[in-house]
Amino acid sequence: MPDKPTETACDVLVVGSGIAGVTAALEAARSGARTVLASLGPLFSGSSFYPGTWGLGLIAPLDSADAEDLARTILRVGCGMASPALVRTLARGVRPAIDRLEALGATLKRPDQAGEREFVPCFDHKERLWRGILREPCERALARALEHAGVRSMEGRELMGLDASSDGVRGAVLYDRERAAWQRVSCRAVVLACGGTGGLFERRLTGADVVGTAHAIALAHGARLVNMEFLQIMPGIVSPCAGVVFNEKAFRFMEFDASPTARQLAGRADFEQLMAQRSGHGPFTARLASRAVDAAIDAAGPGGLAMRYRAEAACGMPARTTSMPELVRDYYDWLERAYGVRPHDWVRVAPYAHAANGGILIDEHGATGAPGLYACGEATGGMHGADRIGGLSSANGLVFGAIAGKSAAEWALAKAAACATPHAERTDADHAETRDARTDAGRPAATDTRAGQEQAPARSASPTARLLARAEAGGADPTARALRQRLQRALSAHCMIARTEEGLSRAESELADIMERADALLSSDAATVDALRLRYQAMTARSLVAAMRARRESRGAHYRADFPEQDARFDRPFAVAWSPAANAPRCEPFSWRER
Repeated sequence: MPDKPTETACDVLVVGSGIAGVTAALEAARSGARTVLASLGPLFSGSSFYPGTWGLGLIAPLDSADAEDLARTILRVGCGMASPALVRTLARGVRPAIDRLEALGATLKRPDQAGEREFVPCFDHKERLWRGILREPCERALARALEHAGVRSMEGRELMGLDASSDGVRGAVLYDRERAAWQRVSCRAVVLACGGTGGLFERRLTGADVVGTAHAIALAHGARLVNMEFLQIMPGIVSPCAGVVFNEKAFRFMEFDASPTARQLAGRADFEQLMAQRSGHGPFTARLASRAVDAAIDAAGPGGLAMRYRAEAACGMPARTTSMPELVRDYYDWLERAYGVRPHDWVRVAPYAHAANGGILIDEHGATGAPGLYACGEATGGMHGADRIGGLSSANGLVFGAIAGKSAAEWALAKAAACATPHAERTDADHAETRDARTDAGRPAATDTRAGQEQAPARSASPTARLLARAEAGGADPTARALRQRLQRALSAHCMIARTEEGLSRAESELADIMERADALLSSDAATVDALRLRYQAMTARSLVAAMRARRESRGAHYRADFPEQDARFDRPFAVAWSPAANAPRCEPFSWRER
């Protein structure tokens, strides 16, 4: 066990090494800031580089007129839940972002058969400029760029808390998983690029390093969350391989087994129309009649609904056939290379938690409202709405990653210029002040960034402070691990496709109990890093459930079986803040004009 946590200093700390985090780190360094890129997983991880997906698609407008059409389409598909300002920023910024990525030497795939219907993005009405990010060439190009920019990469580090006061961020607390040691990072700005909330579920299509704690850390410092209920539920393969994305473009070519659920679906008079419509979007949506396909997959249970590519089965064609649309052929080529699964093989498909359409509320500069705290990528919300057009998750990471990185650098450098003591030469007194001001992450305190924000009661020794004072080495905590499994089961049972008041109420009761037990663990002398992580996950999970309960209608990715229709009374997004006094989330209607 080390005598004390190690110390690191920089101007900007970026947490998360997916597309958004890497982009933010590059832009911060290019803006003149000393930048550290920390990630729980290896460099180039997160959902951007999740191994269970066949490719990372990226779309952009064809020209300026198309950019305006794309913005209008995002707002329409988002069902009134997206921020017009963030949408315009995204639509106008993605084409230059692609140009910057290619200028780094990243190889992007272009379509060979442009014009095929499969190139129309998910939920869109027309073809856009499409690019595919090829993983290995992209990683090589980005690694060279990070090295050239002088970005320091720290892998295997988990964000466990922030040093912050009313005038801004002063540092962060990381946990080094490999060394089982705490690490303090002194900085003036932090960018959260830690991904979405899929890791809170048992069955998810996200990287193992997407743990869902960054939302809670942002809440603890006065930020808000928006559109949390719009979590994408995606069909994925559970057998013969598991945790693998199913390419929705193949739906209209599939045949099903003879199970009762499959026969009921295939026996519908509109079966062919449903399958054609379902081929046009990856995640579930309550907006379209094709929700019946997802209902059938869900009804098949955790074992999944069996299906296979019917043209291959009927005609005995070879696995690689030019009769397939390009995107379907690319998918099956990858599936065979990676998992040995051929088109004519039966696969079982079930619903998985996937990408989040909502997250930390930011403005057009990537700012969260807490001074010095920025966010980007899937961890954020507002640029998407109730549904998200396919290919815009990667675009979001590129566009707002660059914006957040630049904004964080500008903030940090301005703060440095205003300080009499250079950042790298902070005194022992400065460090002591930072440690004493550390937020109580066990029961988060809000900053005073907004008038009327509740203040947490003062505490002389928070659970986090006790952990840091002892340089607690952590390790596997069986109690915290069992509680985390309870949390994942509760969300998986009640917060996937079909949600009801009864189920959500049960989930909230379960999560409140888990949080109480996590608090007890943190207050004990045997407190571990696992308990602190669990506390954050419970905060995020309760915020997720609060938004789902508040939206008593069905809209886009959010389906309430007890309120199956869209309701004009809910034509505003919900924002979630944390109430320290109640130790619970507070969910209220929100207007983008309030931003």
